[in-house]
Amino acid sequence: MITEAIGASLESNREVAFSHTLVRTWSGLHVAGINFIALDTLAQRLLGELAIDRSSELGPPRTGSGRWALCIGLSNFGHHGNHPETDGEPTTGSKGPLPFAAQRAAAVSTALRQLDYTCVTADESMLPTADHLGAAVRSAITSGRSGEVQVVHILSHGEPTKSGLHVVGADGDWTPATNVAGWVAEIEDYPGKPRPHTLFLIDTCHAGDAARLPWLPAAGPSTRAWVIAATEPGKLAYDGRFSMAVATVLGRLATGDIDFYPSEYVPFGDMVEHIRRELAGLGGSYQYVTSTPVDGRPAPPFFANPRSPTDVRLARARSEEHTSEL
Repeated sequence: MITEAIGASLESNREVAFSHTLVRTWSGLHVAGINFIALDTLAQRLLGELAIDRSSELGPPRTGSGRWALCIGLSNFGHHGNHPETDGEPTTGSKGPLPFAAQRAAAVSTALRQLDYTCVTADESMLPTADHLGAAVRSAITSGRSGEVQVVHILSHGEPTKSGLHVVGADGDWTPATNVAGWVAEIEDYPGKPRPHTLFLIDTCHAGDAARLPWLPAAGPSTRAWVIAATEPGKLAYDGRFSMAVATVLGRLATGDIDFYPSEYVPFGDMVEHIRRELAGLGGSYQYVTSTPVDGRPAPPFFANPRSPTDVRLARARSEEHTSEL
């Protein structure tokens, strides 16, 4: 069977736990009748993009960087279960296409690779339903190790509900597994479980709903889940411009064009402000980037500062001193 072959290939190539769990999750969904070809395509991409040096004799296989990224861009959407089709015609609940999504996700992935991230990029051919989308993100969350860092970037439609923002799957549906607040809770509610520091880059309408969660206090040194959102709560996002801005800022960071001296890592608020300014410079309909609120000037370990001082201890001391003064 293909699922057994995938498992054997992953084992023989010393693939990371993330890829193994992700494939096993989708294998289980396939048993329920979900796109077999998409599963095989995803597995092959994982094998190609997450492969590491087979000579490594470390315990659990991993890359040298411990940095992962999952970039998802969904362009086409089906009819979701809350608004079933009528006589084969699109319903009022159908989601329109986002023809730019795959290109925007690829641009973010390219920029993250320049920052030493191992990236998987997926579209609707590999994530054909909301269940697939939710399984992918939850696998990324639960398969990571404490001390690792990862970025989850998603460009899709957003569906505001009473329990918070959902990212819409390629079938036009949303499920409990696509609630962004649930993804954040999967990390923040379990401080004793192994979880990577995770940055969610959410490019959907109403994305700000996921950045301002009433039950989550301002982020600080112990925070492991962070959100940068394309919009304010309840507002619209346009043309994937948030993703364009993210890719540009990350690219400039990789080349050293942005100076965040003296931090060891880029302060979270500074990153948000640079993305905000870049998006504003793109023009078009008004759109304001929002994010997880912070206390002081925390610098989570997502992006190393290419211009940090030679003495890392000095950088940390100055960062802590600045935070204590705020």
